[in-house]
Amino acid sequence: DVCSSDLISLPRRNLPPHLTLSLSLSLSLSLSLSLSLSFFIHQFFLHFQRSEAMAPSHPPYIDMITEALVSLNERTGSSHYAIAKHIEERQKVRDLPPNFRTLLFVQLKKFVASGKLVKVKNSFKLPPTAGKREALKKAKAVTLKSPAKKMAPVKVRKLKSIKSPAKKPAVTKK
Repeated sequence: DVCSSDLISLPRRNLPPHLTLSLSLSLSLSLSLSLSLSFFIHQFFLHFQRSEAMAPSHPPYIDMITEALVSLNERTGSSHYAIAKHIEERQKVRDLPPNFRTLLFVQLKKFVASGKLVKVKNSFKLPPTAGKREALKKAKAVTLKSPAKKMAPVKVRKLKSIKSPAKKPAVTKK
């Protein structure tokens, strides 16, 4: 036994603007129906408006792209076609959205802009990590230092000459 004035006076201040529009549409449609039916329609719309967007059933795009690049392991990088094909083979088709290839291309552009990927010509590669960079710098430093090392000069000691004891003058007998 819900009266129509109760349905209209619901607090709309707490709802985002896109939800208040659909709520007002549902209310205007439901007022023409019987009151008991309108209550159920109203509850139905509120239920779906409160529910958050469903989480995707696939892993994050950066994880899928990284896995594809590591497994493809091409020296010059992998094209977005090869990455998309690899991801489609690894993930179930029902888990990926219908506009998957478009979303993948947008994500690739975003990751290149943020520095998580490197674009070379028309291919994508993983950037060298900081640890690898440091290891390369250390290796270069070691290789440069080793040929430049000079042998320490050998110190030559002068031997002290040993003086023989002076001969005593012979004593002459008289």
